[in-house]
Amino acid sequence: MDGDQETPSDRLRQAFEMFEFGVEMMAANLRRRHPAASAEAIEHLLEAWLADRPGALDGDADGIPVQLLPSP
Repeated sequence: MDGDQETPSDRLRQAFEMFEFGVEMMAANLRRRHPAASAEAIEHLLEAWLADRPGALDGDADGIPVQLLPSP
């Protein structure tokens, strides 16, 4: 294997780093848009943003959504 070629673990690490960078960017955006908001309020807004899935309300997979049974 060539020493310059990325391994799957390298790509996964980069994906996690990009995710964290995106979260940090959105937190900065929220602080700019809501300068009087407390740290807790910004955290709440950030969590709401992370939970929102426009265009993927039922997830990213193809197929018919099904209701999963709760764990016993």
